[in-house]
Amino acid sequence: MIRNVLIPMVASFLSAGVAIPLFRWLAGRFDVMDRPAPPLKTHGRAVPYLGGGVVVAGVAFGLLMYPGRMPPELSGLLGGAFILFLVGLADDLRPISPYVKLVLEGFATALAIAGGLRVSIVALPPAANYFLTVVWMLAMTNAFNIIDVHDGLCSGTASLISAGLLLVSVFTTLFDKTFVTVSAAALAGASAAFFLVNRPPARMFLGDAGSLPMGFLLSGLAIGESYTPDHLVGLLVPFLLFLVPLYDLLFVVVLRLARGQSPIRGSPDHIAIRLRALGWSDGRVLSSLLGLSAAAAVLAPGAVFLPFPYAAFLAGVTLLSCVGIGMALAAIRPTGA
Repeated sequence: MIRNVLIPMVASFLSAGVAIPLFRWLAGRFDVMDRPAPPLKTHGRAVPYLGGGVVVAGVAFGLLMYPGRMPPELSGLLGGAFILFLVGLADDLRPISPYVKLVLEGFATALAIAGGLRVSIVALPPAANYFLTVVWMLAMTNAFNIIDVHDGLCSGTASLISAGLLLVSVFTTLFDKTFVTVSAAALAGASAAFFLVNRPPARMFLGDAGSLPMGFLLSGLAIGESYTPDHLVGLLVPFLLFLVPLYDLLFVVVLRLARGQSPIRGSPDHIAIRLRALGWSDGRVLSSLLGLSAAAAVLAPGAVFLPFPYAAFLAGVTLLSCVGIGMALAAIRPTGA
């Protein structure tokens, strides 16, 4: 277990660190820059994109340390992630229709499913499990794209969720899929390395070429394992791990629909933007949201091994807290709204 975690994590961290100056140079050479465009893009200067290339390179190098032959589940997941890297890169260079992106995300998800990756809830028929797989992977892929509106938030969250998956693996014998462990370690290392240049004030952005494959990879890894040795509350583990991106996605979609606006149309409804509207500094916003992700990663194993009453209580408190915080955030008027 230690070898499957430390070697790919260190390899991906170091290789991503080496790749940073190369992709910064490429972004400047070919003018792949993100320029300010309020109210969503409020940074004061043009910032290089292509951070997605850094993360992809780091993960790829980390997975070279994979012990033995890669299983079809991982091959399909990596194939879909690479497709989304290309889709995101195309969108970073020249914005494409969100509907086209959604169709291509669906194709990538189909590739992962063809490799054998899917939700496996025994009480549900196969068709329902396939449907939930598509919904989950599309939702989380776009959730990571949505939270990439604040310096360091997407890369930091990805690193913490990856660490959370590894933490769960320490506590449950059901978490026995080597491809999940190795891939989570590689993504943790690559995203942590990129976080160093992505934290406020960011010197490089992920772009869609980074956020889309990140969310896709993590969503697939999260359903690659079992979480219910004792009771069904264990099914909440992925939701706890993905608390921040999932919550921001639901928050933004609900507010947009309440205004009669398309949920895929951009707006300054994101949690990070609303917290900045309260006068919070970029650092405070980032540390608060990453702290929430870290707490969720630590609590996630509890949903598996706590006795049912305590696990259900944990889930209930989390849900009620989310509702209360959401109502408070909805009352804040973000800049540009």
